[in-house]
Amino acid sequence: MASISKKGECYIIRVYINGKQEKLSGFTNKDVAKRYGANLERLKKARKSCMDDDLKAWVCSLEKENPEFYDKIAAFGLVKEREKPKTLKELLEVHRKRNDVSEETKVTWDYVGDNLIEHFGEGKLVADISEVDAQEFDSWLRTEPLNRRNKVATKYTTVTANKRISVTKTIFYHAEKIRWIERNPFRFLKSGDSTNPDKLEYVSKEKLLKVVEAAPLRWGVIMLFGRFCGVRGPSELFRMLWDDIHFSTAEEKGWVAVRTKKNERHGRTFRVVPLPEVLERYLIQWKEQAPEGEKMVFPKMKKHTNFSVETGKLIAKAGLPVWKNPWYNLRKSFCTDLLPVVKDITTYEQITDHSYTIAAKHYQIMTKGRLASGMNQALEALDNLSFLSDKTESQAENALNRVQETVQVLSKKPSKSCPRNRPCVALRVMA
Repeated sequence: MASISKKGECYIIRVYINGKQEKLSGFTNKDVAKRYGANLERLKKARKSCMDDDLKAWVCSLEKENPEFYDKIAAFGLVKEREKPKTLKELLEVHRKRNDVSEETKVTWDYVGDNLIEHFGEGKLVADISEVDAQEFDSWLRTEPLNRRNKVATKYTTVTANKRISVTKTIFYHAEKIRWIERNPFRFLKSGDSTNPDKLEYVSKEKLLKVVEAAPLRWGVIMLFGRFCGVRGPSELFRMLWDDIHFSTAEEKGWVAVRTKKNERHGRTFRVVPLPEVLERYLIQWKEQAPEGEKMVFPKMKKHTNFSVETGKLIAKAGLPVWKNPWYNLRKSFCTDLLPVVKDITTYEQITDHSYTIAAKHYQIMTKGRLASGMNQALEALDNLSFLSDKTESQAENALNRVQETVQVLSKKPSKSCPRNRPCVALRVMA
């Protein structure tokens, strides 16, 4: 049994654990010391069976209210050791160990991790990051010059900041799932839209062929794959095999089985795309130069080659103005051409390896020809009102009259019953 003795103004608990007498001091109240001693005896017995609900509640409260005493009895083996608070560095390491995403995605996580460590420090406790801290990080990310990839500190674009806030929310949601924090402090932040229309530019077939003719054969084939097959590079090119390419025969057109890493976790390991004639001609030349027995289409390609930089250099070398996002706009131009042609949604998604919704949001470039065609169709529909029923025509005419009345009323001076700062007239007319 635990015994209580007094030394000076404090009480000491003496209890035998594993055949050895242990002393626990620091109690100023005898009744509290007795209660702790009794619970220690109960914990000794519970090791052979299990703790009852009252004892579990006491251990939980002890961990929060008296962590030093908890650590002492944990050292005796009576309770589990208290988990130490986790740091931001540990969270980033644990989150990166997820095996359900590609390495390319983890590279994006690393950029965000660098931002978090620069702002908070790698020793910052995850549980200490509050909603106020999250708001300050969001403001810092959007206003401070941080882009050092070009060796010049510049502010992130709104799209880049939105994307990084979105990844940050994902990282801390993972911390919430593994019970490192009770609530995600970044959950209330609005990550915003991650699309940037300013970086979209349509690359025509004629423009690309000028670059291809001036480029080395290897890079010409790579760019043709991007523009006419919509491949993601280098993730889908560096693992491409000659067995994946089926050249045209007298019986059928050629096609390519593209191994896709991006959507493996969704059960899509490859997709089939048609092999256009312009690419097939260059591919045949490239295969003739390949060593005998070579299986890889691009054997010397590195996994993380920066295609945008290399493509931009080749465009400039061909004497053309470098278009925006040199590599990514090749795939986007391919998807732009494909959408109005392939009417079946499932076929389109199979060829491009992204959903119809994603296509409309991220992979459609508004060209002058496309806009002009759409405007002509709209004007033709507006000029031809024969498809409207009598009832619809009447509703349209009434709506037009009400709009005209609204304009007339609002153009007059406001009366005392309807001050200018109350839009009552417009609301009544449009109701």
